[in-house]
Parts: sequence; C-alpha cells; structure tokens
Amino acid sequence: MHPRHYPVETGDITINKKPENNHIQPVFVTPKKEETPATTSPEDMPAVVPMNFTERESEHIKSADYNPFPPSGSFSIELNTLEREFTFPLASCRFSSGYGTRGGSFHSGVDLITAAGEAIFAVMDGVVRMAKPYAAYGNVIVIRHSNGLESVYSHNAKNLVKVGERVHSGQKIATVGRTGRASTNHLHFELRIQGQAINPLLVIDPARLALARGTLLVKRSADGRITAGNSQQAPPAATAPPTQSTAKNSYHTVQKGDTLSSIARRYTTSIAELCRLNGISDKSILSIGKKLKVK
Repeated sequence: MHPRHYPVETGDITINKKPENNHIQPVFVTPKKEETPATTSPEDMPAVVPMNFTERESEHIKSADYNPFPPSGSFSIELNTLEREFTFPLASCRFSSGYGTRGGSFHSGVDLITAAGEAIFAVMDGVVRMAKPYAAYGNVIVIRHSNGLESVYSHNAKNLVKVGERVHSGQKIATVGRTGRASTNHLHFELRIQGQAINPLLVIDPARLALARGTLLVKRSADGRITAGNSQQAPPAATAPPTQSTAKNSYHTVQKGDTLSSIARRYTTSIAELCRLNGISDKSILSIGKKLKVK
C-alpha cells in the first residue's frame, strides 16, 4: 500500500508527535473554514446589474431596460446607510449649475467646476453600462448601482473604464475636461433611475463634498413617470421638465447668511442664471429683505 499524503493548510489540526510504533496513527483534520471575500462578485449582485448589457443600454443614456421597483412601485434609500460605500465624484469643486430649468431648457444634472485633468471618481460600487462619446455630453460614463440608481459623468477629457467593467467606490474612472457642449472644464453629474433623471442634490451635497442628509424617496406612477424627493428637503419633484403652466416666475427673499451659491442650490439653478434674471453680478452684495427672481 502506498502512503497517501494530505496537503496541510492554515487552520488544519495535525498530530506533530512521532508515533511510538510503526502502526499508522489516525490524523483528524478540521475542515478549513471558507474565507468571506472582501467584496461581492458581480454575479452575486442584484439582477438590476447584469453581467452583459443590451446594445441599447450600452449605446444610450436614457435606458429603461431594467426595473429596480418592487410591486408597490416605490422604494426608499436611507442615505446614511451609504456613507461607508460613498465617494464624492471630485476631490474639490465649485458648484456652478443645478438641476432644472436653465435658460429656457431643462438641465438634467448638476455642474461641478474644477481644474482640467482632475480625477473623477465612481460614487458607489457598480458596473459600467456605457462609456463613449455621446452628443452634447462629450465623453460620458454611466454606472449602474445595485440600489437601482445610475450615476452619469460627462464632458470627460478621457474615460478610463469600459462597458461591463466592475468599478468600486472611489475608483478613478475618468479625468475632468470639456468635451461635448461645454464652455469650461467641469463635471456634469447626473443620477438616473430607469432612464429618468432625478435631482442629484437629493443625494449629494457639493458644499460638504458628501452625501446629503435624509432619506431618498422614489415613486413610479401608473404612467411610468418617476418622482423623487428627500425626507429632509422640499416635497418630491417630477423628473420631467416643468410644463409651461408651472414655469411661472418665483422669488426668494434674501435672509441672513444667504449667498448666491446657497440660493442657487436651494432652487436648483445656477449663479449665472440668478445674475441674468436679476441684472446683478456674482460679486454683488445681497441685502437682507431683497427679493431675487429665481425663475
């Protein structure tokens, strides 16, 4: 009979003492405990993040070829539960333009200004659904996340990831540029759900380079329209552009501590648009009690 050998591994229990006779002594080996991988593999991620995307998904930003909604048609995300896995998309930036109506057109994201060539980071773990030059977006990347959100990064000088690639929160995915329709180097950042844009400021806070506070509330109506809001912000707003009847002029009364930047964030507009509407410059001093047109 030939001796049989067992490859001893870390965690095995063996008998080190040499037997006193030539009889074979039993050796009992405790099965090695499987180590838990540090990260979840792509195949273990929810169905909203497939291993392979359809041609439409990899070619177009407004793709609705996945369904993150439960039968109830609504879901919520407590933003503080994302803190460990969230990374702001830029190391530093200046908020320039918000989500909503801008100069007669609808702006589907926020503009964050920083220097050319600065790193752009994935905000959460996910899989790259789209990475290519795309019309006015220029070089754009879309990442689908397991919580149903999709993040969009555009005007990039250079994309550093490819479709189907799994990325991690904080991973450098692109560099800041001004490709597409852009007048300056900046990141145009969007959040989408099933192809429809929602206000990114419901989830991110550019002033703190961090997550917003509160709970993201998302609902899909019978006609497919998606509305999103935040439990600590204004009531949910539709993701679609406002109709003519709802785009009436609105005003803000300046209060102590207000700045053009904070007012622009509150009304999801830009400093430049506030200046245009009110005939002022970005250096103007705001007097308490002054009414500013915000729409």
